[in-house]
Amino acid sequence: MRKKKNSYQKGFASLILIFILLIAVAIGGLFLYSRGKLGRKAEVEKEEPVASVISPEIENILSKKMETLKVLAQNPVLIEESKKSSQKNADLSQDAIVSLDKKWASEPKDSSYIKGFMTNAVASELIKFQKENPGFVEIFLTDMVGLNVGQTNKTSDFYQADEDWWTGAYDSGRGKSYHSEIEYDDSSGSQSISFYTAVEESDKVVGIIKAVLDVSAIEEEL
Repeated sequence: MRKKKNSYQKGFASLILIFILLIAVAIGGLFLYSRGKLGRKAEVEKEEPVASVISPEIENILSKKMETLKVLAQNPVLIEESKKSSQKNADLSQDAIVSLDKKWASEPKDSSYIKGFMTNAVASELIKFQKENPGFVEIFLTDMVGLNVGQTNKTSDFYQADEDWWTGAYDSGRGKSYHSEIEYDDSSGSQSISFYTAVEESDKVVGIIKAVLDVSAIEEEL
């Protein structure tokens, strides 16, 4: 009877030992999993977002393009036509502006209405600039209401003053020149960088220019 009792005791002790080992393995596994998870989390937290860094060489090219655009902004035709358009549209109601914007969107690019903005005096100056400065796939001028005055392409919208780039270039009447990062432009259908600058007369902003430069033009100059 004593032998049988000892067998039971040994068997019971073995079960307890196995049970303890299983608990130890489970705890160890949980610890390793948690540590690995925390480690991965720490690695993710250490990773910094990829910044859109422009090299000095590219920035130098962009600065030269901007200076060229500022010369365009001094064109007497652009200044005069901006002033005329601003005076003509100064009293338009918001409803009237919305109506014009809808009309613009509904018109085909070869309609006489759209062509009027792509063949006028401003458009002629912009096209001339475009030919002298290859790479600018789209250029247009707005008045101080934010409505298009003349352009090389049909833009997506006719009214621009509700766009961040327009208000940024207007800069509360102070006028500002800057460029975007690389982005896809719907109107020109290209990966590009957009340049924005104010047209001024006697330090007063009278219009805003947006010019879209295809990125391939930058690559060719590197």
